[in-house]
Amino acid sequence: MDIQRAIDGLSRGEFEFIDLGCGTGGSTDHCIRRFGAKSSLGLELDAKDVAGARQAGYPVVEADVVATTVPDRCVRFVSAMDFLEHLPGDAISFDVLERFARAARDFAFIRHPSFEESEYLESVGLRLAWTDWTGHPAMMRIEDFERFFERMGWTEYAIVPRLLIADSSFDQIIPITAPRDTVTYDEAVHGPKPFVRFDRPIYTQFDIFVRLNPEMTDDAWRAIVFSDLYESSPQWPIRIVSSRKPPAGPLATDLGGYDPSTSIWRLRGRDGSERTAKYGAEGRGWLPLVGDFDGDGHEGIGAYDPADASFFLRNSQDAGLADVTLSFSSPGGQPTTGDWTGSGISTICVYHSDASRWKVRHSNGPGPADEEFQFGPPQENRLAIAGDWNGSGRDKVGLYDPADGAWYLRGEGSFDSEDTSFVFGPPGGLPVVGDWDGDGIDSIGVYVPEWGLWILRDTNTNGPADRIVAYRIDNSRPLCGNFSDTHRS
Repeated sequence: MDIQRAIDGLSRGEFEFIDLGCGTGGSTDHCIRRFGAKSSLGLELDAKDVAGARQAGYPVVEADVVATTVPDRCVRFVSAMDFLEHLPGDAISFDVLERFARAARDFAFIRHPSFEESEYLESVGLRLAWTDWTGHPAMMRIEDFERFFERMGWTEYAIVPRLLIADSSFDQIIPITAPRDTVTYDEAVHGPKPFVRFDRPIYTQFDIFVRLNPEMTDDAWRAIVFSDLYESSPQWPIRIVSSRKPPAGPLATDLGGYDPSTSIWRLRGRDGSERTAKYGAEGRGWLPLVGDFDGDGHEGIGAYDPADASFFLRNSQDAGLADVTLSFSSPGGQPTTGDWTGSGISTICVYHSDASRWKVRHSNGPGPADEEFQFGPPQENRLAIAGDWNGSGRDKVGLYDPADGAWYLRGEGSFDSEDTSFVFGPPGGLPVVGDWDGDGIDSIGVYVPEWGLWILRDTNTNGPADRIVAYRIDNSRPLCGNFSDTHRS
């Protein structure tokens, strides 16, 4: 089949998708399986690859896509897997993408290697191997794609990062001194490379989807975006951009960490500045607390000693003696704080997982529990959380299971209609709660120590992350609160 016969077939609707740079057919096979397609047309410049793809049974034309034009809206979608970077430059790559996107009725699919964070990697003496290959003249970054999409008026798209690289042990992270066109690291050839735990997300590649059909249903669009993911795959890396949904605003809650081995608190303001304070008993396994313990409108810090069920609450965010010391409940358990009554004061709570029993005080003074109830089945690995899940002005409790990323949030009463459960975030993280978008409702998030990432969602539902913040707090427990307020008592 030559190019003219292929174009005639496209005009007659004989093909469901066009695969740009199909090689020997691997990308064509991927798209057939991934999107349930039945008929394809591959366009490939390399004659040997064309022969290989034809031998594998795929219809392929030897053609230079830079000089090829096809009919508009002649296929359901167009794919370009690991292809655009091989074209002579960014401008030509985007010209090809624009021209072939007109051929698609529903969507365009791009798989592109990551060229992000090159400056950061160079600053630690490293680089991603493929970022200086002579075969990659068009090294577009995500921001380049987004500028192009804006110019084209493509306001509905999704970016799915793939294969996060946590540290420099990855074999395609190479020393900056390695020669050009190095594929993988070889210590015998390239010498030693520094071991670095990256303080920001470094991905291997991105799957990019552009929604071209405004009449496509949201369910159909989500099926495309979330394709090629296992049922249990976390959705948190996916960023979906839609003209119907404004982009996330600035983070309205501050992040921080507490190192129990040193009793050092790291408090990060919304402007990115960080200060530290030493409070608590180092090396004793005390657990951190944050809350407005005296109702003055300013948050303080506190600690809980599970050995004897003692609380040490301070009304400010600096070093000093506890303003309140009390014992409550029985040793062990997990502490939380919350404004349980809407009084404006954060008070204490202890969760005992062996009986799934919660004990709540309505004041920060001695005495028995003002509330005692059961929520959630007894399960030791679940972690206690608290937040105002519905904007009522009163905090409620919840549980997070790090084994499977499941969340269980209590409504206004025990086992009422507002109790909810869902899965969000990668397993193995630590739960965080905050009003990330400033709407008066607390929502959930996960801090992943291995990656130094905070995976945050603006609603208490399953779905992709609304924000991903790179802020590593090694050896520390994550904290959330208003740390930009430096009030001292």
